[in-house]
Amino acid sequence: MNKKNIFLSCLIFFIITMFLIYPQNTSIDLNKGNDISHQFLIKKKSKNIYNNINVQEYKLPVPKDGEIGDQTVYGNQVYYTVLYMKDMSNFAEKVDIYKYNVDNGDCDLLYEDNNLDSDIYINELRANENYLFWEKFTPQNDWSLNKFNLNNNKIEVIRTSKDTNSKILPSIEVTNKHLTWYEYVNKKPRLIIYSIKENKIKIIDKNIYLESPYDRAYIRDNKLTYITSNNKNKYINIYDLNKNRNKILSMPKNIKIKNILSNNNFTIWHEDYGISNVYVYDHRIKELYLINSKNNGHNVFAINLCKNYIFINDSNNSNIFCFDMNTKKKINLTKEINYDKNLYTLTTVTSDNKFIAQNTTIKGVFCLIVTFK
Repeated sequence: MNKKNIFLSCLIFFIITMFLIYPQNTSIDLNKGNDISHQFLIKKKSKNIYNNINVQEYKLPVPKDGEIGDQTVYGNQVYYTVLYMKDMSNFAEKVDIYKYNVDNGDCDLLYEDNNLDSDIYINELRANENYLFWEKFTPQNDWSLNKFNLNNNKIEVIRTSKDTNSKILPSIEVTNKHLTWYEYVNKKPRLIIYSIKENKIKIIDKNIYLESPYDRAYIRDNKLTYITSNNKNKYINIYDLNKNRNKILSMPKNIKIKNILSNNNFTIWHEDYGISNVYVYDHRIKELYLINSKNNGHNVFAINLCKNYIFINDSNNSNIFCFDMNTKKKINLTKEINYDKNLYTLTTVTSDNKFIAQNTTIKGVFCLIVTFK
């Protein structure tokens, strides 16, 4: 090989290496977003099945004197906490975790925490194929992040407030491979990822921008999404956990970005709560859309993303709407089953790509499960 060919080979290798190392940066102009909020037409229900979407609701058994807390779903099992609250307190003297089989209605006590040394609370309950995860905390803001093995019922503590000196409770996100959260060190947030298989913790980024101390580092299709910033811009980071590569959407610093989520095809966020703009960036065609606007939209309480479906929890009429980005159809998931018009809460997407929500009424506690074919 002559010197010219060697040089060209080295140059090509250098360019490829730089492409892999340095993130792809796309500038976003909100003024050029295509407002398609008026295109989403309500699709009528037919036997509780909407094409590829199936909606079911289950009434969860709650023991006398207990009140339901957090819930999660994996496979055919609903896992949920039951708290036995102390009088005039926001904490419990006992917390149980139950599993409920949606196929046959069996309900079993899985775990019991009766801490005699301190009042407790358990929340952030999440499940994957092998484990349950939750946070336990006390009135002194001491907390621990726990992993419960569903195969042998053994508990392992992953992280505590003593490890970080942070009194702010992490909001966790769980997949079958990873657990993510933000925590504060010297009042500065950083993004943490825990490899479940390797049982190791590492820091993804220390230059984190958070709208709230309780922001969540969402993962969809192995894409971890978070925000960084400098003096001029905010950056939506879409970190591929499989390839260890970062794609970046940049926009001016004064733009409001809440609850940012990405998967293989879409990145979504909203500007505020209430009547607010909800944006969708379609990575397939590199187009920005406005699917919910201040002039034509829902009262945003929460949003979520699964596959090509975007969910808006509307606090004005206490219903959850599902937007299909492929068909431009909109479905009211809860109109027929929202008995007392109480707001569905604890909405999330599970490790096995189900959408769940909880509604507590005078008629009981109901778990909504939306599955996709």
